[in-house]
Amino acid sequence: MSIRSHALVILAVALVPSSCGYVRLPHATWSSAPVGRPVALLMEGSAFDPAARARTARELESELGQPVRVVDTLPVPSDDETKSLALRVVGERSLRYDWREPQCVWDRTLLASIIRDVDAIYRAVIEYSEHERPATDEEWEDLRRSRFALRRLIERPMVREEVVTGTVARSALVLKDAVSRASLHRRRVTLADDEERLDVAAAVAETVHGFGALPAPEWDAHAHRLLKQGCPFLALAIADTQLAKGAREPVQTAAIAAMRASLDRRAARQRADEIADGIRAALRAGDTDRAAAMLADYEASAARKSETARELGTAIATARGPGGPDAPAEVASGVSCHSLCEMHMVEICNTDKVLWSAHRARWEPTPCGTRREEAFLTQCYQEQWDTGTFDTSCVQPCEASDAGRSRLMAILQEAGCVSGPGPS
Repeated sequence: MSIRSHALVILAVALVPSSCGYVRLPHATWSSAPVGRPVALLMEGSAFDPAARARTARELESELGQPVRVVDTLPVPSDDETKSLALRVVGERSLRYDWREPQCVWDRTLLASIIRDVDAIYRAVIEYSEHERPATDEEWEDLRRSRFALRRLIERPMVREEVVTGTVARSALVLKDAVSRASLHRRRVTLADDEERLDVAAAVAETVHGFGALPAPEWDAHAHRLLKQGCPFLALAIADTQLAKGAREPVQTAAIAAMRASLDRRAARQRADEIADGIRAALRAGDTDRAAAMLADYEASAARKSETARELGTAIATARGPGGPDAPAEVASGVSCHSLCEMHMVEICNTDKVLWSAHRARWEPTPCGTRREEAFLTQCYQEQWDTGTFDTSCVQPCEASDAGRSRLMAILQEAGCVSGPGPS
């Protein structure tokens, strides 16, 4: 027998199981690449150092079986990504359209999903803390009974207490129950010199597992909802980037027609602004009769702004003085239910002191309807639309009856957002 053959025999004998146990041979593992459509992952909080961010993305890919794209922020209408999208969707068609759509409240999840080409957005806001202290009596006994007893703990040891806490949310692209949210809390006490740490990545993946299967995006339904709400830019963007040919063409046709119709509305707004400037010029010249006559034209404009009409009417009445003829009757409020509800939804988040406290932020008063930049408030705003609260609980009741609109106006009046309930 050769020396090489003899060595192989000795190795084989060494690997034979014996009564004392057996040797477990390592086995090869193959990691399968994630398949399907990607999702986005936004991570915030002290728990996510660069290594934890990378591990969390890998754990989420393993849990979902889908590619994960890590993002640092969600796009807004003013950033370069949105402008680039508008250039492709609107600019290439040479449409003279204000793609920023100030009359629309853009869904940032929807916008991000279009721009980043993802089927959902996962957002983890996790904080990590640790501190060292002497072990309690109970902890000392537990440590002495555990594997650490081999170290012959004869004195009360120092321990490290770790806490991981926060929230994990999933925003899916469906019309109902789009947002799933869960709290995350983990605590671990071990010897202070233990090098292991709580696994934030595994905790996030476990929380995501509790959400269940990710629902398929309802792109077509979202596109038709946007058309109905008068927001054709995003509807057209969805058609261009997400819809199959059969569903794409009707949405594209309707969106482009709505954009072209907006030119007429823009012209009407410009005409209304010109009339308003003429009224102010007549008032400066002391010609209240001419100003009053022009106000009637302003009120008849389809693009009028009721607040401006009231201001001009008040200015005319003031210029005429107490003894002068009455100014034209104040025009009925033209503020849409959509605008009132937007104000109401934003106010709900801004005045939620419990929400501020939960994110360790000192509450600050904010002018009614003004959106703030804090991440937790931005998420709160978004949820009002994602969960259907905006449409189902506000817009629909407001538009359904005078009583519904009056209730909403009364709420806004009590909050100091409007001067009175106003007519419907």
